[in-house]
Amino acid sequence: MKLYSKILLVAVATVSALAMVSCNKDNGKDEAEATFEAPEYADAAKTVTITDSQNAVSIDGQEVSEFEFTESGYAVITLNKKTKADSENGVIIAPYTYSNGVYTIEGFGTIKIENGKLVVTTNSGNTVTVTATVSESTTPSEGSTEWNLCRAWTLVDFKISVKGGSLGSTGVGKLFTNPKMSVIKAWLVEQKVNIPEDVVLENYDVVDINFTSNGTFFINFSKADPFVGAWDIKSNSFHYELSSGGNYIFNGSADGNISFKKENNIDVCVFTVNGEIVNGNDKYTSEIVLTMKAK
Repeated sequence: MKLYSKILLVAVATVSALAMVSCNKDNGKDEAEATFEAPEYADAAKTVTITDSQNAVSIDGQEVSEFEFTESGYAVITLNKKTKADSENGVIIAPYTYSNGVYTIEGFGTIKIENGKLVVTTNSGNTVTVTATVSESTTPSEGSTEWNLCRAWTLVDFKISVKGGSLGSTGVGKLFTNPKMSVIKAWLVEQKVNIPEDVVLENYDVVDINFTSNGTFFINFSKADPFVGAWDIKSNSFHYELSSGGNYIFNGSADGNISFKKENNIDVCVFTVNGEIVNGNDKYTSEIVLTMKAK
């Protein structure tokens, strides 16, 4: 009888130990850190600044000052100001592909970099060669916050919280899955948030949100011009400053934080932005939490 009891106790202990190991493995899987592959065009990413005083590259009659080729396959094209009175440079963002040393920019043409010069051939067949300064993008250390961040992202869900004004300090909040800005706008109106009516928010459905190792931040929208600016991060604290665009959802300047995790077996970035909504005398503070997956 004693022998049987000992055998039973050993069996129970063994099963318990196996169960604990199994649980620990499952927990480890659930709590695993997010990991991200290098973006498709990480090796092609660079910034090219035109320095030629004799020749120019133009788009619709406006001179180009710089091309930034991002890790995620976008060309950020900076245009010189049309007049001295202009407050900011124009920016065009277009997808590109890269093969055998040639960048092919959608809707524009091709660019080849040769010995400090750009050979630019437009879709109309015109070719111009200009001198330029080429700056290779610095690839962040694999697994670092910058490595994880510098790519294109699409929205999984969108949570907005608003306080202040008639809402008081408690405020309101809601999570939107597969968010449409028209739905978010309608909800804000329902909550009696006095939103600016001069912003056609329906045009600002997010196509993707982009960060580059060159410090560029931009958001592409379905029907509106992109918002473009610069980003800076210290640890997981984040700041961006737009040089082009901005509205009451994505303010021209904002602070927040960034984290990475697994959610439903998908590696995601959680991007929290603190901002405000101002319309006349009404002022609200807002917090937007974007859950994003790599595009």
